[in-house]
Amino acid sequence: DSKSPADQGGVKAGDQLLTVNGTNVQGASLTSVIAMMRGEVGKKIDLLISRESQKILLSLNSQKIEAINVESRQVSKEVGLLSIANFSTGTALSVEKVLSGLNIKGGLILDLRNNPGGIVSEAVNVAQLFIGNGTIVSYRVSGEERGYTARNSKPFTMPIIVMINRETASAAEILAAALQDRNRGVVIGEKSYGKGSVQEFVTLDDGSKLELTVALYVTPSGRTIEGEGVTPDLSVKTEELGSKALQILGGLAALTTNKS
Repeated sequence: DSKSPADQGGVKAGDQLLTVNGTNVQGASLTSVIAMMRGEVGKKIDLLISRESQKILLSLNSQKIEAINVESRQVSKEVGLLSIANFSTGTALSVEKVLSGLNIKGGLILDLRNNPGGIVSEAVNVAQLFIGNGTIVSYRVSGEERGYTARNSKPFTMPIIVMINRETASAAEILAAALQDRNRGVVIGEKSYGKGSVQEFVTLDDGSKLELTVALYVTPSGRTIEGEGVTPDLSVKTEELGSKALQILGGLAALTTNKS
């Protein structure tokens, strides 16, 4: 976005982010980095980046940005396509609003390809739109079981096809795995990235912050995502994803019709 604070501050595509306000963020999760950069409007944010073997210090002004991370379109008379680029504040509400404007009686194609994740609770709230009750994802910290549970008395009931690829990660993997484990969606594409750990920041004596992995996310069926990823129900080449999704939905519709 040419109007974003990052672009105006001199950040370019391909730059490697090294530190945020003096804190080393190399290897840190996307969610953690976003949290560190989020601040009061007008507040200065110092970024140390690496560009073509040179280290450059940039200072940005934080601004309020309306991010468009949910897109949709009608792909056939009763089938809609919903693409989620990442999970940020308000994503679930945007998804719910978008779905109300689509005719999806015949099915929904949920595109999570190249989605790096983001805020886990937003991904859980999206899952909750389709899964009325029960576990979405869980993890154990210091022997204590924690997790997210769906509570929705009127979830959407249409068939769902979930498209993933090797760049689908973190919160996006949690959503895909929940829909797959709860038999709520058919996952197609290629095996996802495999980023499913829970991080917490610890403040050291010198004021710097250290990110620690404290737990691993577990899917409803007991699978771990970290290092494993989500394996699709059906491996499909990128160029065949659209036609295969519609083919599967057509088969599911025929099966439902034959049962009734």
